[in-house]
Amino acid sequence: MSVVNNIEKWIKDFIGKFTQTQKFSSIAVLIMGLMAHGFAMFNRLSVHDNSHCLFSIGATFEVNRWGLGLIYRLQVYTTKTFSLPWFNGLLSVIFIACAAMVMMKIFDIKSKLVAVIIGGLMVVFPMVTGTFSFMFTAWPYFMGLFFAFLAAYYLTREITFKNLIISVIWLTLTLSLYQAFLGVVITLFLLKMFINVIDGKTDSVLEYAKEGGAYLLELGNGLVLWMVIAKIFRTVRHIELETYKGWDEGYNIAKFPAKLIDALKSFFSFRMEGINALRYLRMLALLIFVLAVVMIIMLLIKSTAKTAVKISSLVGLAFIPVAMIVVYLLSTSDEYAVSTLMIYADVFVYIIPLVLLEKFDGFTNGLANKVSQAIASLLILCTTVVTIGYIYLDNAAYFKAAIFQEQAVVYMTALLANVKSVEGFSDDMEIVFVGFRNVEDKTINEVASREEMDGIQLEKYYNTLEEMLNYGVNIQFMRDHLGVGNEKMTIEDPNEDTSISDMPEVKAMPCYPNEGSIAIIDNKVIVKMGETENVED
Repeated sequence: MSVVNNIEKWIKDFIGKFTQTQKFSSIAVLIMGLMAHGFAMFNRLSVHDNSHCLFSIGATFEVNRWGLGLIYRLQVYTTKTFSLPWFNGLLSVIFIACAAMVMMKIFDIKSKLVAVIIGGLMVVFPMVTGTFSFMFTAWPYFMGLFFAFLAAYYLTREITFKNLIISVIWLTLTLSLYQAFLGVVITLFLLKMFINVIDGKTDSVLEYAKEGGAYLLELGNGLVLWMVIAKIFRTVRHIELETYKGWDEGYNIAKFPAKLIDALKSFFSFRMEGINALRYLRMLALLIFVLAVVMIIMLLIKSTAKTAVKISSLVGLAFIPVAMIVVYLLSTSDEYAVSTLMIYADVFVYIIPLVLLEKFDGFTNGLANKVSQAIASLLILCTTVVTIGYIYLDNAAYFKAAIFQEQAVVYMTALLANVKSVEGFSDDMEIVFVGFRNVEDKTINEVASREEMDGIQLEKYYNTLEEMLNYGVNIQFMRDHLGVGNEKMTIEDPNEDTSISDMPEVKAMPCYPNEGSIAIIDNKVIVKMGETENVED
């Protein structure tokens, strides 16, 4: 047998190890991933930070994402770093497919239909759409998601010292790529504990407590190891922790109760940081949540586990919403805010009842059997509608982004044409934009005020061209999209230097596009885009 045949045999044997549901879930991810995100994968959308991070991977060591930093350093010395829509998008979808296959293994999913819906939900959930506005760093983030599922898989498979160490390592790597996936790991642990009770694998309250203790030990060690390694990297590289979202501030435990209450309010609104801005999605999420509660009650009644164990499992279940919203509790800083990119754990609102559906049979009572069948049918219908609805919403978000990107290119082209046409202009002059974070051009079309566009409220997708100009369209956008701009073209930062905007001549200037908004002062071209007072980052 040739070497190639040996390799082919190994590949065939490797694929043969996957269950049918693992194959179905991964194929569902790939197909629905293309349906939901194909537009973003085949087009370059300059949304949010993606408008100026075409050759970057984003914040790394300075926000404790040392795993991301190591990937960036590796790319610098090998492949180089590019924000590639097709490559980064496809690799992201592949990692989500891998995570879905691990999910099938953790909960021993047998139903192919359930596997397909879970896989679909995992990839079409609009948090993925939000992350694709950061296409330059999307695939490492979703590699972190895959690692999060591996962390849960190894310890839920069997609680041993060896598996604990392996799980801690995977969790540490997860946090080094994207800390927001901590909630995914906690949710998987808590759900697995409940499934073990339903399956009769947990014989006593003590055994339930030991299982929970093992998971807490894993989480604690993973967090400590991640922070220690982060500290080592920052010390060796002489990097200060960035002030981004208040990460450099200490944790104020006195604010925790208020933070928890606000987080729970946010969770039970089912808005999911703008993902469910449309009322029908919120209603479906609420209905699915209610179905899950009913299923839990019926499963506990049917279970042969001891009463004390059942009561203990309810305590664990009560922490699942907290696990999903743990990202809201990571900081007590007033600057800290949760965005669409940080709430992937919310997808379990839909996934948990689908996992429970695997156990939702064997009711001896005739009425209970009919109710279970009705609940199962309604759940499949609702989750299918949500999946299709999210595919539609994802495409609408990309459609919205493309509209504003096209408008921005035209707007900036006209702006630069006006700059070059000002009397006395020379290409060796410094061009300074003033008030570029406070653009108030009344000629801008209010397309986003239409009711249809208001339904797309994913945070990283602009609601108006004006909003895009105030954040995303900057000097780097001009250079990358229009091929115009050099070191002499700058934007005055009102928080650092207002020497130009404070000049009487500049204060007297009207704002663009009014006549006189572009002027040559002290041999510099001054472009007043807006007023600089009360400008915030």
